[in-house]
Amino acid sequence: MARRKHPRPICSSVERQALMDLQADKCAICGRDDVDLHVDHSRRTGKTRGLLGRQHNTALGMFHDSPKLLRQALSYLLKPPARSLSVSTP
Repeated sequence: MARRKHPRPICSSVERQALMDLQADKCAICGRDDVDLHVDHSRRTGKTRGLLGRQHNTALGMFHDSPKLLRQALSYLLKPPARSLSVSTP
């Protein structure tokens, strides 16, 4: 199966530097400054959103940039189904 192509991000070196300055050289999600920053963009429009560490950029892509899916994932993390099991583990 062929991968669906999406628009490539368009971010000049000047725009990237402006984002680096704006974000203080930190990931826009976690605030870490010890990660390589990647240009995050909308997979639908190709427009740049900011700079993220590779893992966060990949995670957003794996969730298809869907706020609904991200909210569902958060709900799952806050209340996983196994929590309601009455079986105790040794």
